[in-house]
Formats: sequence, C-alpha cells, structure tokens
Amino acid sequence: MKTFLQVHPERSSKYGYLIGRVRVLERSLLNYRVLDSMLKAESLEQAIRAVQEVPYLGEKFQALSYKLEDLNQALNEHHLWVVNEIASHKLGKDLAQFFVMQFNFLGLKLQLKAFLARKNLEKPPIGTLQWSRILRFMSGESGEFVPEPYRLAIQEAMAAYEEHSNIQAVELVMDRFYLAELLKLYSESSSRAIRNWYLAYVVLSLLQAALRLRLQQRKLDLAMKIFLENPFLKSSDFTILITGSAEKVLEVFASLGLAFLLPEEGSYREDPAFLADIERNIDNYLLQHLKPYRIVATGPEPILGFLFAKALDIKNLRIVLQGKYFGLPENVLRQKIRECYYE
Repeated sequence: MKTFLQVHPERSSKYGYLIGRVRVLERSLLNYRVLDSMLKAESLEQAIRAVQEVPYLGEKFQALSYKLEDLNQALNEHHLWVVNEIASHKLGKDLAQFFVMQFNFLGLKLQLKAFLARKNLEKPPIGTLQWSRILRFMSGESGEFVPEPYRLAIQEAMAAYEEHSNIQAVELVMDRFYLAELLKLYSESSSRAIRNWYLAYVVLSLLQAALRLRLQQRKLDLAMKIFLENPFLKSSDFTILITGSAEKVLEVFASLGLAFLLPEEGSYREDPAFLADIERNIDNYLLQHLKPYRIVATGPEPILGFLFAKALDIKNLRIVLQGKYFGLPENVLRQKIRECYYE
C-alpha cells in the first residue's frame, strides 16, 4: 500500500479555470499558525476569534452563539458551500460527488434513525436530497421518487434494522452503499492517481470500520453489513480484523503493507485511544499523497487535494472547538488533530 498511491498525475490543461478557483478558495484552509492559536486559546471564545480571521470560513463565525449545535451547523454549512462551489463547475461535479454523497448518506442516517425512533428532526439534514420526499418514502409511500442509490440504501437499511433490532445496522448499511459508490468513482476516473486514491480510501475505511466493530465487540453477522467486495481487502481478512487475536490483526496489517499506520510498531491494543491514533494516521496518510498536487497547475488532482484538505480542516475545527467547549487540555487536543494541507 505504501507504493499504492505513488503514480503520475493526469496532465490536462482543461482544468485550468477550476484550479484557479481552487487557488482562491484555498485561502479558507487552516494553516498551523491558526490551528496553534486555537489550541493555545484559553477559552472557546478565544478559539473562535482565531477562526474568524480565516477568509470565507470566518464569515460563518461572526456573531455566532457558543452553542455546540450552532458551531456544528456553521461548520457543515461552510463545508457544503465549498463543495457546491466546486460542483457548480462541469469539470468539478464528479470530483465533488465524493463529498456530496458524504453529506447525503449522513443525512439519510440521521433521518432514518429519527424515523425509526418515531422522532422528528429539529432541522432538515445538510445535503442535496429532498428530505420531505425521503421522509414520505420512509413512511411507506413507495411511489415517492427517491434517486438511486439512496432508495435502495433506505430499503436495505430498514430491512437490516428489522433483522438485527440494532440501530447500528442502519449506519453500517448506509456506509456500505457510500463505499460502493466510491468504487464506481474509482472505476470511472480518468486519472490513475485519483483512481488509486479512491480505492485506498475505500480499503482504509473498511479497515477502520472493522477495528471499531472489534472494539465494540459486535457480532460478525452484523459487522458484515458494511463489507463489500473490493480489489484489496478480502472478506477473510476483514473477518480476522473483527474476530481474530491481536497477533492475527498484526498479520493482516503486515500482509496489506499497512503496519506503518500502527501507533506502536509490532503492537495492537484493544483501546479507544489506540484506534483513534490509527484513524488519525490514516487521514494523514491519505492527505500526504495529495499534498504534492498543491503546486500542480494541470489535471484534476489539485481539486481533489483541496476538497479532502477542506474535509480534514472541518474535522480539525470540530475537534478543537468541541474540545474547548468541554474544557479538554491542549495536549489532548494536539494528539487528535490531523495535518494541515499547507505548512
């Protein structure tokens, strides 16, 4: 896997205008100076002041209340705005689909879990789907139009919930449908670099899911709801990651060439903090292979690099702002944050 992503980018000048737009929007990305100011802030208010300095992003935090739900809403709205900015261009639409579908599947999870609990969401989910139609379809109006793959995802998720009486079945099925769509993007992309990155993302997402399910001690039949066939991670290895001994888990990491993702060489621990470190290492690994395209002026790779960097920025902002909200110490937060796209 270490050489899995090391391929030449697509050299196409047709992306020139969109890359120019990306260069403008890159001003909204975090850098280590801003992130360091946030981490050193003695209060949530001070941390927000640091965010307010960032172009485009800071606008969402002007006169914002310090309620956690409002902070999350601001982050989600800014993120979707950036994704839609790229999606509004013909050449950016396919690249942005990776992130649009993230919003939509997350929204489906929230909507379906609320529906099954017979509750109403206070606000419609963030995304591009027509949520009133989604809700009518969930309520039994089978003639209501819901686009694929979301229609089938809802049906399978509801069936899985009936089978397992476990709300996590909904999340696992939705995640599988999302990853299946990413495999379609992998097969359709004209850029070999992006194709391999998509595949790496799918494989590493399955690996993370398996380790989370292992830590939660979920039954294998439930855990397999997320698995889908792919060119790299076999179902037998996925099963070992969930049910095998720590030694067997290490063997799977080694066989996949992923041992470098482990926080401690030659060791695996059943510990939430250990898993969190693996997940941070995975995010950084995926970002590292997009960083070289920051200075490339052709092809689609700089666009995907910016979009993924923005996604990690949102994750970092959520980590720090929620941490300040709950009064977590600076050193704990520094352990959790991901790398920045720019130094």
